[in-house]
Amino acid sequence: PTGLALNRVYSAAADKDKKAEISSIVGLQPDDVVLLYLGRVSNEKQIDELFDYLFKIFSRMAELKMVVTGEGAALARLKKRVKNEKQTRHVIFTGPVSVDVVPYYYAMADIFTSASQSETQGLTYIEALASGLPILVREDPSLHGVVSNGYNGHYFVDEKSFCQGLDLLLEQLNNDKGELFRKAASSAAKYDVSFFADKVLEVYRLAVQS
Repeated sequence: PTGLALNRVYSAAADKDKKAEISSIVGLQPDDVVLLYLGRVSNEKQIDELFDYLFKIFSRMAELKMVVTGEGAALARLKKRVKNEKQTRHVIFTGPVSVDVVPYYYAMADIFTSASQSETQGLTYIEALASGLPILVREDPSLHGVVSNGYNGHYFVDEKSFCQGLDLLLEQLNNDKGELFRKAASSAAKYDVSFFADKVLEVYRLAVQS
């Protein structure tokens, strides 16, 4: 991926007051465990697959919430599905948010999740990691350099592996959230624009010398 300006993400993750403010705006409670999808809300992002799995889990985990942030062609249909299946208590659609507050939406969540298999650079995944969020995503070769299975997140390929990954992350969040945060944030550091610029300059330097 191209270098990202992650400083704004790091600072948002440390801003507890703003995090609480965004959580309140979204309608979350202090004890909620929040899964976040942030990005385009379109059919190829396969958000329905996440709903297929989570709608079964919500019945046994009252504190689990799914926040969908973004807009797209599938938004109206997904809202209707959530309403028809009586899951409005657990699924919150925020619609699109401005770029300057996006980092605070990462900061208010506990886990970043996606079932998309159409990613190219996975920029939202990297921003989520920089915020300290572990990742629960559908296995995709394009993400192999970003998500280290069992370290900063978990891959899933079906309902069973999704549930296993979620259970493991929830256990880690309960037992040692700080360590999980550290692993996620540190794994994103190599994508920061300052690091990326240094790597590019090194490539040019070697090219000139050769």
